[in-house]
Amino acid sequence: MGTGADLRAWRQRRGLTQSRLARLLGVEVFTISRWERGATKRLAPGLLLELALAELDRRLLDEDQQAEKS
Repeated sequence: MGTGADLRAWRQRRGLTQSRLARLLGVEVFTISRWERGATKRLAPGLLLELALAELDRRLLDEDQQAEKS
């Protein structure tokens, strides 16, 4: 992963909106949009994004497990 198109595809496969992804990662919605469009170079090439997505996967798994308990 590393391109904006990859991020968009990843987000869409998981059924996430840009707004929800932004909330989960603690960033602004426009940041997600910029990442997906490739309009920002502020990220270390792919590294920061991959770390953030790994954290997001963990949070989503936690949410799913909590929902199953309810």
